[in-house]
Amino acid sequence: MGAGTRRGTGRRRILRNTVVAVLVVVALALVTVTVMRMRAEGADADVESRQYTPPPLTRPTASALPLVAVIGDGTTTQSAPGVGAAQRWTSLLATDADVQVRTFASAGAGYLAEGADGRTFLEEASRVPQDSDLVVIFGGIADVGASQLRVSRAASQTISAVQTRAPRAKIAVIGPVTDDDAPADAVTQLRTTLQNASGAFGLSFVDPIQQAWLNGSPNSPGDLDAGDERTLAARLQTVVVSQLPQS
Repeated sequence: MGAGTRRGTGRRRILRNTVVAVLVVVALALVTVTVMRMRAEGADADVESRQYTPPPLTRPTASALPLVAVIGDGTTTQSAPGVGAAQRWTSLLATDADVQVRTFASAGAGYLAEGADGRTFLEEASRVPQDSDLVVIFGGIADVGASQLRVSRAASQTISAVQTRAPRAKIAVIGPVTDDDAPADAVTQLRTTLQNASGAFGLSFVDPIQQAWLNGSPNSPGDLDAGDERTLAARLQTVVVSQLPQS
């Protein structure tokens, strides 16, 4: 091999080694830049995560809450002196159960008896919102002593009217909470009549007197104090929870 050939081979070896060295340097530089960028991005993300404030939890708007319509008597509209609107069981139920509560009630009303607004439960049934999720028919002590055949017919008509008015609504029938000092036998007959009418529609009947919601006191809706209202709200919440689907 001549001297010129050896010199050419040496130059090519040097050039190849130089290229390899440059590629190694470039690769190391790229790795270094990538690592530094990842560290910087990680630091930025850490700072952002510490600075992030989650949005406050918001209560659903009223229109998004389930709608509970209450057909009732003085237990829904009356209370003892000094009990404010916010202390009434209807207001407490709306807050505690996260529902809208709309009432169609007046003192003295029943399935047969006309209330202070001149309406019976049957007439109130025609006023409940058609998009109600649950309709509660609550009370009826004013019908005590009336013909139980007529009460039974009126109760059946009321339930049927609710089904027609609000076809997708669940229905809960709740008997009187107070006895208004009526004879015990007459009160028992009324409760039995309402239970039978509810059963004919496949509905459960809630009997507050039998379940001692208020332990026999007070005797009239006008005597319901703040504690009684809280008790009623808790009892009604149990009914609402059992009837409405839970999200």
